[in-house]
Amino acid sequence: MFRSLRNRASWPISLISDKITRKKQSKRDKSMANEIMVMDQGDNILELARDQVQEPEQEQALDQGREQEQALDQGQEQEQALEQEQALDQDQELEQDQELDQGQELEQGQELEQGQELEQGQELEQGQELEQETEKIDRQEGDGRIDGQDQNQPFGPELEVKSEEALESEKPEQSQRVVKTRNDLQLGRRLFHLAMGVTTATIYNLLVTHQQAIYILGGTACVIYLFEQIRINYPENAKKFELVTRYFLRAEEQLEESAAVPYVMALLLTILTFPKTIALVAIYTLAIADPMSAIIGIRFGKHRIVKGKSVEGSIAFFVSCFLATIMVFYTGNYQLDLTIWFLTFSLAVMSAGFEMLPIKLDDNLTIPLFTATSLWFLCWLFGVFVL
Repeated sequence: MFRSLRNRASWPISLISDKITRKKQSKRDKSMANEIMVMDQGDNILELARDQVQEPEQEQALDQGREQEQALDQGQEQEQALEQEQALDQDQELEQDQELDQGQELEQGQELEQGQELEQGQELEQGQELEQETEKIDRQEGDGRIDGQDQNQPFGPELEVKSEEALESEKPEQSQRVVKTRNDLQLGRRLFHLAMGVTTATIYNLLVTHQQAIYILGGTACVIYLFEQIRINYPENAKKFELVTRYFLRAEEQLEESAAVPYVMALLLTILTFPKTIALVAIYTLAIADPMSAIIGIRFGKHRIVKGKSVEGSIAFFVSCFLATIMVFYTGNYQLDLTIWFLTFSLAVMSAGFEMLPIKLDDNLTIPLFTATSLWFLCWLFGVFVL
């Protein structure tokens, strides 16, 4: 019983002591929490101070980086601008060099042309003077005198009487000089042009196959080209070609290839490219219409449309082309209906108009190719089948 009373008496004391202990413990916890808060605040203040100290440094570093980047970009832009300027300068220098080269080539070409024209003019003048001298000497020798002077005396300030041997030696040189131009009739050349074209077209139409015609014209083209190269590059052998150069060449063909090369090349290309009927029309047009327009235009041409072309010559070309086309269709057993007649008329108009154009290409090459191409297009347009 005493123990039970003792235990009951000690219970309030223990309870009070527990409360005191708890209060002390709570005070300790609060003080520790306050200390922790104070420490955290100090850490935050330190971090803020550090951040405040580091921010200017970072900003300075960033500014320096930005300045370096800007400087680098400016340097790259300056380098690019410098490279572009250098490239532009190089292009300008190259263009100037090219223009200078072209100008020099043009000047050289003009000087060469002027020299050639001067040489041809001098040769022409010398030939005319020689002809006059020869005629005068022949006339005076026939009368037995030389303008009332002794035959052994000179009758001019610089001209002396030449012996017969000297005159004979100069006559071949005089005969070799060709003074004919495109505006001269040169009837022999025109007739040879006509005869060769008509003969070629007729043989191709009646006697040989397409393959045989190609072989023959190809070999002929090679021979003519070699002949022209020898004639041009070896002028010392001009006497050997006197028969050809005297009757068939013009003055401007003395130092360059004659029209025979594009003529035979045009025949070969026409036969190679186009059907037989179309090729025959083109060759006959070149052989007949071209020389007829030249002969009529030179002899009777009075109404000029363009330089070097007349209405009379163009009409002759139209008529010749029209008749040649009708002849080919008739001999080819085509039915000459209204379509063929209109097609032929259209072809003649187109070819005559093309022949009047002042182009710089040789008409021996352009006329047959244009005529064949135009006829091929018209046949397709009008539905005419050709072989």
